[in-house]
Amino acid sequence: MKNIVLFGLLLVLPFSIMAQKTGYNIKVTLKDYMEDEIYLGFTLADKKYLKDTAKIQKKGVYVFEGKEALSGGVFFIYTPTKLYFELLIDENQHFSIESDTLNFVKNAKITNSPLNSIFFDFVTKAGPLQTKMTTANQRMSRAEKEGKKDSVAYYKNELELLDKELKGLQDNIINNHPNLFFTKLLKSLREPEIPESPLNPDGTKDSLFPGRYYKQHFWDNFDFTDNKLAYSEVLHNKLKVYFSRFVVPQHDSLVNEAQRLFNKAENSFELKKYMTHFLYVFGDTSKIMGAENLAVFIGKNYYNKEKATWADSASLAKIKEHVNSLEPLILGKKAPNLRLADTTGQNFINMANIRAKYTVLVFWDPTCGHCQKELPKLQTIYEEWKPKGLEIFGIYTQREIEEWKKFIRDKKLTFLQGAVFPDMAKYPEKYIYEMRVTDIESLNLHKTYYITSTPQIYLLDENKNIIGRRLSAEALPKLLEAFEKMKENKK
Repeated sequence: MKNIVLFGLLLVLPFSIMAQKTGYNIKVTLKDYMEDEIYLGFTLADKKYLKDTAKIQKKGVYVFEGKEALSGGVFFIYTPTKLYFELLIDENQHFSIESDTLNFVKNAKITNSPLNSIFFDFVTKAGPLQTKMTTANQRMSRAEKEGKKDSVAYYKNELELLDKELKGLQDNIINNHPNLFFTKLLKSLREPEIPESPLNPDGTKDSLFPGRYYKQHFWDNFDFTDNKLAYSEVLHNKLKVYFSRFVVPQHDSLVNEAQRLFNKAENSFELKKYMTHFLYVFGDTSKIMGAENLAVFIGKNYYNKEKATWADSASLAKIKEHVNSLEPLILGKKAPNLRLADTTGQNFINMANIRAKYTVLVFWDPTCGHCQKELPKLQTIYEEWKPKGLEIFGIYTQREIEEWKKFIRDKKLTFLQGAVFPDMAKYPEKYIYEMRVTDIESLNLHKTYYITSTPQIYLLDENKNIIGRRLSAEALPKLLEAFEKMKENKK
């Protein structure tokens, strides 16, 4: 059973068909309230922003007004005494709300905004139901821990009844007000109803059917033609769940899904604007390996002056620089070659000449606390996996050579180690053109591998293609095992 909850009821911003006036004028009357000002704000994704300030006109009366219409969305009123409540801004932006600070929503009297009347009525009825559901959930969890099966069954039944009642409130709005934005929002929150799994040829149920069906119908109730959905938590949360749980973190899958959603929102500027922002940040910051491929795709194809018309030139230039640095290092790319001196400073290791089924690159610094923990773990992994075809190439990112050597000795690290010695950095021409033992990309390894922090761990295949990055020492053996299993299955 899935409880239908409105994410704190912060997600609503309907537009109704009303006679239009220019700008906005929202009168708020709070009985016996005497603070100098109150604030109007709006919701965008999972954050809130202030939009306007209203000074007190007379006892308890405040008016928000402006010549340009508001965007529409999840708006809220906030006071210096931390009173907070939501209201819905639609095409009708000339209305008034009168209430008190004891229970603003329940005691509100709304004039000239049928939409807010419907919304406030829903919140008044749904709030107590959600409180009861929370209590029942807590009691059921406690009963489960105590092994009280009868109590668990009781609370489970109570939750089902409360869920049915809440769903009934939503159905009433959906059926009686089909054109309201609130209706679109309620529908977009609903999960696909999965039919019974079909049978396999051998008569067993297709166990993968529910997952496939859920993904295929994940966006069924989301209206990609309505820009106002960008100004709610709904789009943000659905994108987060979809790309975290249902999209394979491979370049083609990420790109195809992103393009599919952009095509759905082709004529919705605000939706495309938010999806561009979300998918770029998600790809760039997600811990899901492979997600950075999405950031590169969005940065190259959507963050440009033709499509991202809302972004200033400085922001676009910064994104372009970041994407250009990241692109050579995403999954599927051939790892840039490195030629670095070993601990003697005389012998040079050419990464391209490392013959191994798998090569791990680890960029590290002995003064880095996280590196101090990860490098010994990598040594343990090396000892286990070297007979299976693994080589590790440690790359020192600083210039304090003696400190580097001491750490290697103290931790008994036996895998390959390379560095740019101070003399190499000071006289690059000597090593590049006279001795011909390295190149500018190796000497500028921070730029070549976009090193902004340490440690950074890459996994390469036998052809030196990147098959893993943003790795931890703990995750590395699991990934190696997965690749070995894939190879075995192919055989």
